[in-house]
Amino acid sequence: MGKRRVTAMLDESDITELEAIAEQNRVSLAWVIRAAISNYLESEGQTHLIRKSRTRLESS
Repeated sequence: MGKRRVTAMLDESDITELEAIAEQNRVSLAWVIRAAISNYLESEGQTHLIRKSRTRLESS
């Protein structure tokens, strides 16, 4: 799967925190942001599946 560049505006405090995480883990800021997005998408996907299951159960 290819990668595509995106731009986002973040609060300075969030950037500072992300940079600290990157430094502590000896990875790039980009790596931390990609990992955070992946974790968010995985979490939202699970949440979506749970909501979908509940809707099916309630309809039964």
